[in-house]
Amino acid sequence: MEAATLRSPLLREGAKPLLVAHRAGAGEAPENTLESLKYCIDLQVPLVQMDVMRTKDGQLVLFHDVPVEKNLEKLTGVAGDISSFDYDALPDFKREFEASAMCPPGSKPVPVQQRRISLFKDACRALAASRTDIILEFWQESEVVVLEALEVLREFGLQNRVAAWGSPELAAIQQWCRKACPEIPVIVTFKQSFLVWFYWNMGLLRCGYPTKQLLPFFSESEPRVVFNVLHVSEALPHAIFKLAKVDPERSPIRAGLIRLLLRLLKAFTDTPRLFGFLSERHKVPTVLFIANTARDVATCSSYPGVVAVQTDFPKQFRADLAMTK
Repeated sequence: MEAATLRSPLLREGAKPLLVAHRAGAGEAPENTLESLKYCIDLQVPLVQMDVMRTKDGQLVLFHDVPVEKNLEKLTGVAGDISSFDYDALPDFKREFEASAMCPPGSKPVPVQQRRISLFKDACRALAASRTDIILEFWQESEVVVLEALEVLREFGLQNRVAAWGSPELAAIQQWCRKACPEIPVIVTFKQSFLVWFYWNMGLLRCGYPTKQLLPFFSESEPRVVFNVLHVSEALPHAIFKLAKVDPERSPIRAGLIRLLLRLLKAFTDTPRLFGFLSERHKVPTVLFIANTARDVATCSSYPGVVAVQTDFPKQFRADLAMTK
């Protein structure tokens, strides 16, 4: 495959950011399933973000949950790691998925019609027959997963429709993705994104300090990096309370401390000038996640350099985005 034949949709220029269905629309359909993917395809969503993991017998499946050592429990009720099960031995999904922590308070559970964990190759078959492109994330530190995923993508002619791939957590995955197919942009890791924010807030990027020395992952002549980063959204306090099992009414001091830390995090990361700088100076596009309220959609879509915004509610997002100028 020649670089000239590949053009990530994230590198295009457009008036409004692209809609990305996070986990294929986890707030409106069962996350990371063939069912949710077909839902997004029917909605003509331009981009879906999905997660790929590998079973013990080498089957690639759509799945993501943490902590890894019990990553089946939330969605199936059975504790265990996907890599410890053969595909046929994997438990079925629950009959409904609880709304994710990033969904606004009061979000309803999502019913599940197809209870088998979906195969990645079936998702690729559906994508090949559609106009929807994909962002792929990996959560197992294995080069084999990357190589086998690329093999499946090529089998269905989808290698030029991967907008970006990699892992927000695992730097090794980023290197393996670059090695396997350097034409596909890679997403930055959490550590890399915080380095970017740190150098920006310290003024080192703005004052012209050599970016190659500070941020070697931006140092190539034509960087194929996507600044795929967290937006401190309205729903984030609720998500932290839920994950940390903090009741704001019973533990007001802990809740207040969490809110304070999130305000500081927002001040550190809410940097539209940085997003514009990365786009203009380095041709690095920004993708923000996750916008699940109308206000977050309006805020994220107004930032310079932001080419796409991830949401759990693709149908509602489209309506909210249409209202923004």
